[in-house]
Amino acid sequence: MGALHIVEAGYVCPIIQKLNAVGVSTDKYIKANFLNKYRLSANTYIPVELMYSLFETIEKSQGVQFLDFFRDTININDLSDNVQDIIRTPDLLHIVQTTCQFNHLIMSNELMTLNIEGPISTLQLQVDNRPSLGRELAIKLSMLYTLDGIQVAAGNDWMPIEIHYQFKKPAIEDPFIDLGKNVNIKYNMPYSGFVFNTADLTKFKVNRKQELEWNVNDTCLAGRIELLLNSIKTGQIPNISYFSDVMNISSRSLIRKLQAEGRSFASIIETWRLKKAIISIENQATSINELAHELGYANHSNFIRAFKRWTGVSPMNYREH
Repeated sequence: MGALHIVEAGYVCPIIQKLNAVGVSTDKYIKANFLNKYRLSANTYIPVELMYSLFETIEKSQGVQFLDFFRDTININDLSDNVQDIIRTPDLLHIVQTTCQFNHLIMSNELMTLNIEGPISTLQLQVDNRPSLGRELAIKLSMLYTLDGIQVAAGNDWMPIEIHYQFKKPAIEDPFIDLGKNVNIKYNMPYSGFVFNTADLTKFKVNRKQELEWNVNDTCLAGRIELLLNSIKTGQIPNISYFSDVMNISSRSLIRKLQAEGRSFASIIETWRLKKAIISIENQATSINELAHELGYANHSNFIRAFKRWTGVSPMNYREH
C-alpha cells in the first residue's frame, strides 16, 4: 500500500472556482470522487490521489484538455497564505529557496530542489506517486503555478533555457507552457522543472526593490538586515553583535527572532554574498581580489572556495561562460 500524501485544499479551490466560472459544474465531479467528504477551504487538506482523480475525471468527461479551461488565467496570487508568504520574499533566489524549503506544506509528495551548477541553474520538481493521467495533469498545473511565481520576480518576459517534464511525450504534443521555439523541451526526465541562467536568481521582484526601501518597517527582520548589508561600506561585513547592538537586544534574542522566520544570521550573509557575487562577477572590470574584498573575505582564496561551493565552478570559469 502506498504512502498517504495530502495536498492543501487551498491549492485546489481556485481550480474548482475557475472551472465553475467557465460553465463546468464541478459538484457532481466532487461528489463522484468523494471530495464532498472534506471541507474545501484555504487551510484544510485532502488526499492527493483524490485531487488526481478529480482532474482526470473532469478531462475525460468534458472531452477536452483539462488545462484549456484556465491555463491563461493561472495566477499564483489565487493560492493560499502559505504560497503568499513564499512570494512575498524580495527576489527570485529567496522565492526559490523558500519554496524548496516549504513546498511540502502545500503538497506532501512534491519535492522541489534548486541546483546551481556554475552559470546554469535548475529548479527541479519531483513528484512521488504512481503514474496516472491525474498525476500528469497535477504536474502540469504545478509547472504553470511555478512559472507564474518565477515571473513575479523576474518579469513576464522571463525565459528558461530548457523545460523538463517527468512524464512521457504525448502522441499529440500539448504545449501547455508555450514560451516559443527557443526553449528546449525534454520529456521522460527524472523530474519536471526549469533550467535557467543562474544570474536570474539575483533579480528583485518587479518594483519590489523600491517597495522594500520605502517600507522598511514592513519587511521581515532578515530583509531589514539584508538592506543594511547593501548599505554598509564595501568590505565591512558586521557580525551578529553589531545588529543586536543596533536593535538593542541580545544576540540570543536576535537569533531566536531569525529562527522564527526560518532563517539564521549565517544564511542571510551567505545568500547576500551569493547574490552580490553573481551580479558582480559579470563585471569584467572588477577583479577577483576586489570582489573578495567587497564581500568581506580575508583573502581571495576563501572567496573562490565559497563561490565553487555555491555554483560548482570557480569565479574565473563562471565569468568565461
